[in-house]
Amino acid sequence: MNLSELFTIDNMVDAYYSCRQAAPWKTEVQKFGLNLVGNCIALQNEILTETYRTSKPRQFTISERGKLRLIEAPVFRDRIVHRILNKGYLLPLLTPYLIHDNGASMPNKGTGFARSRLEEHLHRYYFEHGSDGYILLGDIHHYFDSIRQDILIQMLANKIPPEDNDIFRLLSYIICSSKYTEDEDGLSLGSELPQTLAVFYLSPLDNFIKIVKGCKFYGRYMDDFYIISDDKQMLNGLAHEINNYLNQAELMLNERKTQVVKLSHSFTFLQTKYSLTDTGRIVKRLTHSKVVRQRRRMKAHGRLYREGILTYDTCYNQYKSWRQSILKSYNACYTTIKALDNEYKEIFGEEFIL
Repeated sequence: MNLSELFTIDNMVDAYYSCRQAAPWKTEVQKFGLNLVGNCIALQNEILTETYRTSKPRQFTISERGKLRLIEAPVFRDRIVHRILNKGYLLPLLTPYLIHDNGASMPNKGTGFARSRLEEHLHRYYFEHGSDGYILLGDIHHYFDSIRQDILIQMLANKIPPEDNDIFRLLSYIICSSKYTEDEDGLSLGSELPQTLAVFYLSPLDNFIKIVKGCKFYGRYMDDFYIISDDKQMLNGLAHEINNYLNQAELMLNERKTQVVKLSHSFTFLQTKYSLTDTGRIVKRLTHSKVVRQRRRMKAHGRLYREGILTYDTCYNQYKSWRQSILKSYNACYTTIKALDNEYKEIFGEEFIL
């Protein structure tokens, strides 16, 4: 495949409609759509003549569980290029090299898939070893900012066929221009293309753990991973080996978040608290941070309701939606939900009734 086969007008129009679904009201989206075919032809000409240059992304920070993250969102025309490269080329090329238990940024996967795989691994472990065991929880320190662009480009060069060299040059250019901060390396947060590349970057680690070390009960979600075993000493030694393996790519484990925990004790993965009972039941609880965020949200909604900014139906529907999703996802949260129902009555002066 070459650039002319990948960046056809039909593919670019399809990518436009796919990208606009998230925010069709934005000015840059509407401007691009006013002369859709003409803009697609102009963008296609830049790509085929190798004169395409990325624009400076919009930079903003978000607070994720109290941690500030810098987001660099590409402009709309660059998102179209990223969408075509990712969906039309990278995913079909790289997916065969990724393990099944890798749930981040993959089609038909996500956090729900990663959590279900952890539960399946816990069930399979219980049938083989019982509830007496341990889990190694790992986290990579500043993952996106620590990715070496030269190593990533070399990894892609080993997978992309020589006849697709023009696509490889475009990908290399986008990787090298993906960050507009002072850092020379790393990938930006805010686009689907860097997400796929970040998943692929750790595929050698996945193969090392799964194939070389023979760990059956292993799963990863971007830079968070777990390994289940009945040998605590082996897991501690494996954590040291993984850290040495990561150091070769100038990555390192987060010592504070990387730990070995007994399965019968409470451990957290992807914002869910798990524990395995003697009968093989998996207990799933809410994390404290989720409860705190919902309490703050209810108090803020109560204040806005009393000021006449929000209607009661809006506040009711928000809490109802959150409450139902929690009851569906967690099997040990009824005491917490009852306490929040009482708090709801104190804030709004009415009992919560489904």
